[in-house]
Amino acid sequence: MKRRLQGWLKRREKGREEIRAVAAEEGPESYAAAATHVGRVREGNEDAYLCAAGRGLFLIADGMGGHVAGEQASAAVVRAVDAFLTPERLAELPREECDAARELLGEALREADAVIRRATEERPELQGMGSTAVIAVLRGSALHIANVGDSRAYLVRGGQPKLLSRDHSVAALLAERGEISLEDARTHPLRNQLRECLGGHRVPRPDYACVPMLPGDRVVLCSDGLWDMVSDQEMAAMVANGTDPRSATAALVRAANDAGGRDNITVMVLFPEVGEPGEPG
Repeated sequence: MKRRLQGWLKRREKGREEIRAVAAEEGPESYAAAATHVGRVREGNEDAYLCAAGRGLFLIADGMGGHVAGEQASAAVVRAVDAFLTPERLAELPREECDAARELLGEALREADAVIRRATEERPELQGMGSTAVIAVLRGSALHIANVGDSRAYLVRGGQPKLLSRDHSVAALLAERGEISLEDARTHPLRNQLRECLGGHRVPRPDYACVPMLPGDRVVLCSDGLWDMVSDQEMAAMVANGTDPRSATAALVRAANDAGGRDNITVMVLFPEVGEPGEPG
């Protein structure tokens, strides 16, 4: 019992330092911050992220397939998307052209899928490796979202949360069909069983959303280690009341751990600076 407690305390302290280091990465005046934490149960962290505020590019990936394979899968997604969505490619993207953004982000996720598939072909011990992914691209006052799996993107407007991504889980599908309620889907035994992922049995079909941003809007990207522990309303309240992205990000990670921290927790919070409607972004 004492040994288990010491192990938990060691993981907790390691996670706390990780939050401080990552949150400071973008600098105190950045409009974006990210943090990742192993949680209170897992031994390793299978989440990965990319926070490239200068490019307006943000990504969270949640790996699966066992500790080592999961870490490699999410890291591969980050590398692939980072290499594909170059500053030059993003600069050529029309600011509010949704069809072009849908295609570009879809190509990025399909490239990440291909990278994982090649890795499993070359290393049979990684069979079953896969990852979720949620990408956000901010161009002017337009926010573009694409996702595969159950890592999420939220818009917080006027203190209220709006889910921008679509969960590709069995429980979410049952809720879409009206067989269970949205609230029941949060605790359903099949909420973590994915129908779509990168590296899965078929080429992924990402979901996409395009949102015009308004002054005061906030954006949250997260792995299921957050939304499975913290309600949407609680998340929105912490972000709306946050004074800056770093403090809001850290508060969300703490809340997920305080609620049990059953999974790895990765959170990214954006406080985009956009003008009034009609002003250039």
